[in-house]
Amino acid sequence: MVGIGFSGYKEVNGVYVPTWERACNVHALGFEFAQNVKEVTGSWNLYTENWLRHHIYFRVKKSDWKAYDVLATYFTSAFWHGFYPGYYLSFGVAAILTILARKVRRVCRPFFVEEGTQYGKTPKKIKVYYDILCALVTNLFITYTFAPFKTLSWEVSITIYRNINYWGHIVIFIACVVFYILEPVSYTHLTLPTKRI
Repeated sequence: MVGIGFSGYKEVNGVYVPTWERACNVHALGFEFAQNVKEVTGSWNLYTENWLRHHIYFRVKKSDWKAYDVLATYFTSAFWHGFYPGYYLSFGVAAILTILARKVRRVCRPFFVEEGTQYGKTPKKIKVYYDILCALVTNLFITYTFAPFKTLSWEVSITIYRNINYWGHIVIFIACVVFYILEPVSYTHLTLPTKRI
């Protein structure tokens, strides 16, 4: 059993140091401070998430419909957990949140970063507020989304959602209307005139 957590060597500043991450299955800080649902699921149950990514997501990603890969992956995860309705409610809403978060990020994030480095984009000073807001909204929606995961029952889950007036579903619906039907244009698609001296 000694050395079971050893996962190889990683280069740090030109020196190879041993890493001990094989026995790690959760990145607690990545989970608690995630900025979107994908980061939450990517930081929790790492080896199952890795299997789902390689054996479901990447294989289905080749399909024509772009959201099918996310839906298939979350459905497989729900099936993996069992047959209680709470799993399917939680993972269904999480899949929709993941798809929606991609679109929101694609539209909103360019306002908080600027071009200019060899790696692509440099964060503006205001981006820290964007990151904090994303982490807070993600935690709020994860709490809302995974209430059925704990109750497992359809009736109890719907009662919980009814008692809080389905606020999460309403916000998701409004965001889908705004970002998919109205299609706001990100400023990265616009060309700015260049100054001539």
